[in-house]
Amino acid sequence: MVQRQFGIKDVPATRSLHPRLTVRSTMALTKDKHYWVQLRRAITAGEWDSDVPGKYPKGKPLNWANLLRKFNKYCPGHNEFAEVVSQTHHLHLQLAAGQQESAIDGSQRSPASPLDLGDEAILPEERLQEGQAGYDVLNVVPSPSEVSPAKSLTYFMLNRDPKSTLLALAYYAYSLSRPSESFDILSGVEDLTHPLKRIPVSKSMTSAASQSSTDKSSVSSWAGGFATVEQNPVNPDVRDGRAWSLIETVRSVCLKGISQRLRYYRVIT
Repeated sequence: MVQRQFGIKDVPATRSLHPRLTVRSTMALTKDKHYWVQLRRAITAGEWDSDVPGKYPKGKPLNWANLLRKFNKYCPGHNEFAEVVSQTHHLHLQLAAGQQESAIDGSQRSPASPLDLGDEAILPEERLQEGQAGYDVLNVVPSPSEVSPAKSLTYFMLNRDPKSTLLALAYYAYSLSRPSESFDILSGVEDLTHPLKRIPVSKSMTSAASQSSTDKSSVSSWAGGFATVEQNPVNPDVRDGRAWSLIETVRSVCLKGISQRLRYYRVIT
């Protein structure tokens, strides 16, 4: 109707026809950015055993369950990344149960040899069932080669970071005392040592540039009242995911080497 009455050239290009929709869109983008930062900061800092790893936009403490729930709500299309974080959190808690902190962070040393890995990152027998449950959750996500052409578009819209899932799956396999499986999974991951290729992108990062200059005036009062500014500045490498991706890479490269060593050792013995 607008095009027929005025012509496309006659419609002001910089004026928002729906200011309320613009405000809602900006709200979603701002919360999208906020929860990306909160989740990435928590996992990069290793806040796995923290009761409140994040904060709501106005500063109220946020526990793990609600942090992941809010992330899934305001960051659609990255449910697999949230699942990887959830299961990594679960695995850490299982590994930490009944162990000293030094055994988890790697500062504990074996009296036999400083290079003796011992049972580090291996689940005790009484925790194997919980570990297998987490493994099964990650294992239901098929690899890209197993997705049929008819489902490929939907799959990749919902799962934009399948490699990260495989890295977490290899971590679980190792913790379940299956180093050969861990090695095989990691050997099948392309660009294992290139962490920048596995960084999922926040919607706010790709959409912020498209906001009209006139839209800013319609939402400036709301944005000013939305307490999403970090009280403590976040390192840019943490904010954009580079630090976490590097952690994944170092962990996976180490697991691959350890798994290969154990694999050959078992073959020889």
